[in-house]
Amino acid sequence: MIVPTLSQVAIQFSPIILMESFIPRIQDGMRRSGVVHYRNEENRWLFSSHDERELVIITASSFVFQVFGAGGGIEDRSEALFSCFCDGVEFSAGAVFLRVGIRRLFAMEGGGWRRMLKRSYHGVRSPLFVDDLLQYHSLFSQGVSDVALYGLGNLSVKMLQNGRGLVYPLDVVCLSPEEERPGVFVTILDIEHVLLTDEVDSLSDMLRALKRGCDALLMEALSEEGAAQWQRS
Repeated sequence: MIVPTLSQVAIQFSPIILMESFIPRIQDGMRRSGVVHYRNEENRWLFSSHDERELVIITASSFVFQVFGAGGGIEDRSEALFSCFCDGVEFSAGAVFLRVGIRRLFAMEGGGWRRMLKRSYHGVRSPLFVDDLLQYHSLFSQGVSDVALYGLGNLSVKMLQNGRGLVYPLDVVCLSPEEERPGVFVTILDIEHVLLTDEVDSLSDMLRALKRGCDALLMEALSEEGAAQWQRS
């Protein structure tokens, strides 16, 4: 069975000077939007919902919004929270947006991944791989994509496997460390669609266009059995 574990929206922009001074205003806006908890880490600020399902990560040059689980409606929610962020900061003259991306993660436990994914997405194995590391079998493929009105994007898919029961890649920020489940074999399908841009007029529409690319690549990776199971879920 294939299960969605994370949807992530990431926006990069030219660095904001003295970002820390804007955090109280950003925190107030986030709290009003239901992202009520705040944590200050070195060079980044984390805001999370009470149930920890939503997480906003801010640095001097990036805004990241993560939804753990299915992530339905992330396009509109991202736009609302990014508006809170923009209302709380002051961009310097000449500041530009650089990159907007959406990332979706899916997990499969046990040996079912062989049935859920087409053989061309089964990855490669090497005797040099250590069994209990995150990368066990691996596959990575990327290419240029057509993002409708927004021009050309970059669409990629990565497959990771581990025998420790981990459903998130190591670069995903979690509020608390993911609990290992030794002996549980997990396959992670990591799909990302990125657009290089110098403006963000309607973030939700842009994200919908990017998400369509992720969805299309997911269906391309799934076998007939996997696609049928996914459509029923």
